[in-house]
Amino acid sequence: MPPDPFVDASGQPRRLRGMAILSNSPWVAELAPRVGFDLVWFDLEHGSLGFSELGQLCQAAESAGGIPLVRTADAQRTSILRALEVGARFVLVPMIEDAEQAREVVRCAKYPPIGNRGFSSRSRGAGYGLLPMADTLRAANERTKVFALIETQRGVEQVDRICAVDGLDGIFLGPGDLSFELGEPGAFHSPKLIAMIVTCIRSAHAAGKKAGLFSAPNPVLTAALEEGCDIVVPGADIGYLAAGWQKLLESLPAR
Repeated sequence: MPPDPFVDASGQPRRLRGMAILSNSPWVAELAPRVGFDLVWFDLEHGSLGFSELGQLCQAAESAGGIPLVRTADAQRTSILRALEVGARFVLVPMIEDAEQAREVVRCAKYPPIGNRGFSSRSRGAGYGLLPMADTLRAANERTKVFALIETQRGVEQVDRICAVDGLDGIFLGPGDLSFELGEPGAFHSPKLIAMIVTCIRSAHAAGKKAGLFSAPNPVLTAALEEGCDIVVPGADIGYLAAGWQKLLESLPAR
């Protein structure tokens, strides 16, 4: 991964585009960056993905130049640490609602002097121990990007304080969960939801942090792109596969 993946070879800012891989297929995880996606999203919060599989998926994505982004199952220390040890480069921690939770996430994800991440000398996340310890710690802190997932009303209310946490690289927004919080499930055209997303992106940028969004193409995604959202993940392989198959079936007469 380049030192700053948000800057292109000419030094200009760039938006990272990602694809979620919910099939747990290493081939599809490799295909996504070969097609051109920058990030490959793997999900430990929902579904059956385990850490052994996750390590293989991270290897597959990186083999094609992709950056593995992992949503952890929760904010527990072991959940964050194990994701990093098998190869996560961007770690996304769900249900962050205040600054103290965000600080604890940073403590778990970063080595000293930034945090207090536990050290394993021979894990994949530590480069198998092939470099001096000081170099290993420095390189890991540089490449590990830590994001807090804002998906509740309380998280939105606390977003300025969350974004002010040192060592946190940015926030991600979950419009699906936020639409439930607003009492408008799945209403991705809702002016209230769009305003909420835009406000959070502005808060992140005002604090010098990055903002990301997981959302299918809809008015929320359009507004986020217009606001300069730094990371966009427009869906998952399963959804696009299902849509493609449905379209294909419609083109084939049954008799």
